[in-house]
Amino acid sequence: MRKHTIMLAAAPLALLAACGDGADEEAVAETDMAAETTATDTSEPDAVAPTKIADAGDVSGAYSFTGEDGATRSITLNAADTTYSYTDDEGVEQSGTYTVTPDGYRIYLSDYYGSPGWFIYRNDALDLIRTDFEVTPDVTITGDRYQRDDDGEMPSRRPELGSSVDRDKQ
Repeated sequence: MRKHTIMLAAAPLALLAACGDGADEEAVAETDMAAETTATDTSEPDAVAPTKIADAGDVSGAYSFTGEDGATRSITLNAADTTYSYTDDEGVEQSGTYTVTPDGYRIYLSDYYGSPGWFIYRNDALDLIRTDFEVTPDVTITGDRYQRDDDGEMPSRRPELGSSVDRDKQ
């Protein structure tokens, strides 16, 4: 008799648990999908928020972009004196002074390959946009992505003793 009483008491609990498991699994699945979507979105360059130029640190350096036609364009920024330079399509070096726009997110060049250009800094790269619009942290940006050139510099520290790099020099 005691066995039946325990089973009768446990049956509603088992039924309740079974109903709850399905709902929990759906909620977990939806949460997992949302987390996966967010992770995917943040890995895309366009999903990364722009950085204010003042917060970016030193943006000085050379950046380049290779278009679908195979042509490479580059720009060099010097944040110390807010100057830029690039070599135009005829091989002539162009230079000037850039300004940071009032929203703080864009570098404005009055002439970049014959027309105005705005660069937005994010993830150690620049995105060139050809239209003027105010940028906010949640804006999606599409433009030519100029990657920072490493200039072929070697690492500044020596290889660890016994590493394959160290053995190659012996």
